[in-house]
Amino acid sequence: MTRAAAVVALAVGTLLSACTTTVSGNANPAGGMSGSSTGDASATTTPSNGQSSGQAVCERSSEPDECTEWTDTEPATGQQLLTTVRNNPATAAQMLCSALTQQQLNTYLGPRHYRYVEAGTSCAMWSADDQLAIRVGVNAQYPLSEYLARFRNDERLASQVSELTIAGAPAMRSGLPSANDGVGTDTEDLVIAAGVPEQPGVMQVQVLLRQPRGKSDSTPVDRRRLDMRDAAVADLLDALFPQR
Repeated sequence: MTRAAAVVALAVGTLLSACTTTVSGNANPAGGMSGSSTGDASATTTPSNGQSSGQAVCERSSEPDECTEWTDTEPATGQQLLTTVRNNPATAAQMLCSALTQQQLNTYLGPRHYRYVEAGTSCAMWSADDQLAIRVGVNAQYPLSEYLARFRNDERLASQVSELTIAGAPAMRSGLPSANDGVGTDTEDLVIAAGVPEQPGVMQVQVLLRQPRGKSDSTPVDRRRLDMRDAAVADLLDALFPQR
């Protein structure tokens, strides 16, 4: 990690240091369920909770000891979700993993995708080839305006941030040029207001694309696979913050 990248990570980490849902970790392509050829490789039907992830899914996490199998959980929305994040982050993380339907994830990640809870607080959803991911968290403590101020008040970070609107919601995009150069790992890192930008509550989304397993970090990647970013964020907002 370069010094500039470390500074960006530190700034975001400072904002996420409270007991909130954050995005962390990377999937490790190893093992995994065979799953359905057309659906969610992490899902099996259970009598009481609808769907839950197969026991082998956490083997695909780089930190299996901090991975929790996904169980389909009806998401709370709006302020109720923010309250759940504060009081029961593990349940909130299961809700985040359940926000997108199997059909939606088939569209964004392809068949045989899988999902799991990271570090008990956030959700990772990966394509079957372990190259494309949607990772989502919710921070109930800080408003979007705090993120923007923290970056813009630091001359080392100011050039790494831009403002945009996705599905009508104000958002912040941060990242180094190397994160969108089409080589090795590329990411779209977003912080999206859950409501008014000055009020606490944001959704954090990372859309990540990396080279195939066994290839060097100088391998070109097809950034067109990240074009689903805005549509995926819109579906997450509709599921989790419909009254924004």
